[in-house]
Amino acid sequence: MWWKRLKFDEKNSHVEYYGEQKRIRECKMLLYIGLFFIICGVPLLLIYLAWKSNRSGVVAGLAFLIIGVLFAGSGGLGLIIEKKKAGKKIVITRIGTISFILAVGSIFMSTASYFGTVIALLAILLAIKAIKEGDNEYGFAGLIIGILGIFINLFVISLLT
Repeated sequence: MWWKRLKFDEKNSHVEYYGEQKRIRECKMLLYIGLFFIICGVPLLLIYLAWKSNRSGVVAGLAFLIIGVLFAGSGGLGLIIEKKKAGKKIVITRIGTISFILAVGSIFMSTASYFGTVIALLAILLAIKAIKEGDNEYGFAGLIIGILGIFINLFVISLLT
């Protein structure tokens, strides 16, 4: 698993550098997977829109298209960031990693009433602490996804009440 390859030093943080070949390969893989989903989603969407008989096919086409755009966008942005910041140190702390995991979990818990909102708030607090400790990878991701998680949770709560 990815967390087993994280080796934390005595300061409880993991250090890598932007622009490493492994990171560039991962970004390219995300980009290619996204393009694959887009290539599969567009014909699926067009075929079912032309037939106008099956709405589940339209939903499947849209799902493929949206997933493809998200993957391709994250891979493309990752490549841009890797090339811009090549050689700079990446600092990953355990608190930042926990913040990221909680933030993503808060989105999945959005249907569990206020539980997802509490998890998102906790993720934001941990992200702020991680950023203060120097985390420039998962700390920022946890903060952004935690804020997004609060909005999604509040939207779902407003739909359910």
